[in-house]
Amino acid sequence: MPFNSLIPSAGAAIIADVDAYTPPAGIVAVWFIGQAGFIIKFSSGTVCYLDPWLSDLSGGPRAYPIPLDPHLVTNCDILLTSHDHGDHIDVDADPIICQHSPQAIWVAPRGAEALVRRLGGTEERTVLLDGDGATTVRDVRITAIPSTHYGFFSEERYTVEEEAYYATIPARLPPERRGAERFIGFVLECDGFTIYHAGDNTGYHGFLERLARWPHFDLMLLPINGRDWFREQHAVIGNFTYREAAQVADRAHARLLIPYHYDGFTGNNEYPDALVRYVQTDGPRVPVRVLSVGERAFVERDTPTRTP
Repeated sequence: MPFNSLIPSAGAAIIADVDAYTPPAGIVAVWFIGQAGFIIKFSSGTVCYLDPWLSDLSGGPRAYPIPLDPHLVTNCDILLTSHDHGDHIDVDADPIICQHSPQAIWVAPRGAEALVRRLGGTEERTVLLDGDGATTVRDVRITAIPSTHYGFFSEERYTVEEEAYYATIPARLPPERRGAERFIGFVLECDGFTIYHAGDNTGYHGFLERLARWPHFDLMLLPINGRDWFREQHAVIGNFTYREAAQVADRAHARLLIPYHYDGFTGNNEYPDALVRYVQTDGPRVPVRVLSVGERAFVERDTPTRTP
């Protein structure tokens, strides 16, 4: 059953914290809700949920019970889901979130349109983005960045020909590929902040060039569970290693890196302290903050140095 591990009213304290706290101008509040899930609240009061996985069914056993009852989510203004895997588009929890947050707009990749429609996402309440598409919802500018979960269009490793599509921005896709990209990340711009959430990603030629369109990122949210031959034999496809995540954050001039996708599944995890040790020793000196499930972090907006 989809909610076997749910304890009634789980996460009520998280919801109360989100509702009670509106950050002042120049600060954004971020809550980690497990796996790839985050809640972001801007000073305008706009609340974004990114890849919330709040049910049990996603292709593997949870490492811990559901941290937040989706029936309690009445404060979602923008629901962002990066791709159609069950721990990113949650087929059980996302419809509940949309039902209990009637103001919510659902943002998803165009390649997931059939699934989003099946789950009740109407045209009036959804925005579907191509790999390099952009939109504005409420006061948040949202730009999609193509991701690779091995492939752009499937879990099969992308070909040299497919990677060549992304040498240009936007990607120069042939007609049969347009609207078929399954995996995207999101750049959020609001209140002077620039935040990137990668969804699931292993990188490709053209990825860093896309990020380079922004001079820096106030916050980067990146997966670190990595990938290896043994997991791949069990059809477990991976993401950036913690070393790659640190390198991405460094190349993109991130002021803070918060890792994710290291805690959700037994056997597909990573130790975030390895990332911390890496950036403190032989890795790039990227500021890292590791959050516990339900923990809140504050990020201050970068204030450019004025020249006299």
